[in-house]
Amino acid sequence: IFVCAFLTAVGGGIIRDLFLNVSPAFFEDAIYLLVIVFGIVVTIFTYNIFHKISKFVNILDSLGLVVFAFIGASKSMSFGFGMGAIIFFSLVTAVGGGVLRDMILNEVPEIMYRDFYATLALLLGFLYSFFSEYMSDILWANLLLFLVFILRILLQLFDIHLWKPNFAHLNG
Repeated sequence: IFVCAFLTAVGGGIIRDLFLNVSPAFFEDAIYLLVIVFGIVVTIFTYNIFHKISKFVNILDSLGLVVFAFIGASKSMSFGFGMGAIIFFSLVTAVGGGVLRDMILNEVPEIMYRDFYATLALLLGFLYSFFSEYMSDILWANLLLFLVFILRILLQLFDIHLWKPNFAHLNG
């Protein structure tokens, strides 16, 4: 459980920081590990009522998406990188941990066929790059976070998903 929670929480940041040749933040600050352990404990105690709190969890997940994508974009911008890197690091930071978790569980990541999660991370990275001159202004940065957050909530509310290809005809 800890390995899956750990990879999900910090895996994207680890991948990003390896590319940037910097130490991952959790190496220097124990709060990351404490938050992961806290999340595990909360999950264990709420497992039986998860169906009742799933909407709240989706809201937290949406917040995590925009925050991690924004962190990836802003960190790459601080290195002086251009649009391609900003979009890439926005994506990797937001979805890398979940993809690592799915890989060790031998599951196909939902970002490959169902959820707009990765698409929204790409969108945030693109908008961050396109409006980079405004991102140092807290109002503009929060507006970007809010817009992508609301878009994710609307996609979930209206049950809009990615197209899923049907590969059954290839197996016949």
